[in-house]
Amino acid sequence: YGSDSTQRFALPFAVVFPQSHDDVVFLTQLCNEYVVPLVPRGLGSGAVGGAVPIHSGIVMSMVRMSKILSIDPENRVMIA
Repeated sequence: YGSDSTQRFALPFAVVFPQSHDDVVFLTQLCNEYVVPLVPRGLGSGAVGGAVPIHSGIVMSMVRMSKILSIDPENRVMIA
């Protein structure tokens, strides 16, 4: 969870696996309150370093958010 397809690497402080919208909201609010960097992560296959944690932040892996609610191919957006 410290890298993606780039050569960048950074060790996260923690990796969390939310399973619901409420989990994501709680974690986001908690990190905001304590000024902890939070990096959402899909499958980590990106090639621009977007899933690499910064400043020993927390990686929020979205792999357990597997229920697809809607897909918008035109805007390349999926809500899970």
